[in-house]
Amino acid sequence: MKALLKAIAITLLTVLIVDANPLSAQNKQEKFNVSGTVADATGNPLSNIQVSVLYTRISAKTNKKGEFTLKKVQANDSIRVIIDKVDYAQFLMGNHTKVNLAIVENMLNVTFENGDVAFSAIKLLPDDEDFRYGSIITNKMIERNNFRTLEEIILNMIPGATIINNGAGVRLRSGKTSIFATEGALIIIDGTEMTYTDANAILNATNIETVEVDKEGASYGARGVNGAIKITTNQ
Repeated sequence: MKALLKAIAITLLTVLIVDANPLSAQNKQEKFNVSGTVADATGNPLSNIQVSVLYTRISAKTNKKGEFTLKKVQANDSIRVIIDKVDYAQFLMGNHTKVNLAIVENMLNVTFENGDVAFSAIKLLPDDEDFRYGSIITNKMIERNNFRTLEEIILNMIPGATIINNGAGVRLRSGKTSIFATEGALIIIDGTEMTYTDANAILNATNIETVEVDKEGASYGARGVNGAIKITTNQ
């Protein structure tokens, strides 16, 4: 009986520890699809408007009816609307699954399915790291997507990247790798060059501040002929 009670106590303690872990709770966060429309001030639907989830590659463009659908959204996600490729507005989605957006002068009017209304100012699209998806990946993107390894970041956030030779290297461009760098892209962590295998083994994604991708790698000479991945950590 004592052994049984002890086993039950250990099990309960383990459950409590896991539930108290913020990363575990984040991983369990429910994901859902969001549908919506975008219109102008007079109610006319707007097509080809980009609607995306900040810090992810989740994105869609409105059709001729101004409709869009975003998949695998989380309640704490910020939704970004890009207008004419130069302006943008953002708002928090919350637990809503449907939203109607109206662009009225310099404001984005947001109406959720339950009647709640929010407003967001339309601003000039900044040229900073949070908007250069694929070239610079920030810790905010890593945290939002719950990535734990370098491999997860590369495969999910760098367009067209593949892992080659059973994990020996990274291919950033299509075609064969150069004879000068048989393991693919040059990997640099906090100024130190290393193999992709070693980098993927030692890196904890939660310690990464930025991942900069240079598909040409020209500044590294022959060593960077297959491109380069420069990683900065917070350690």
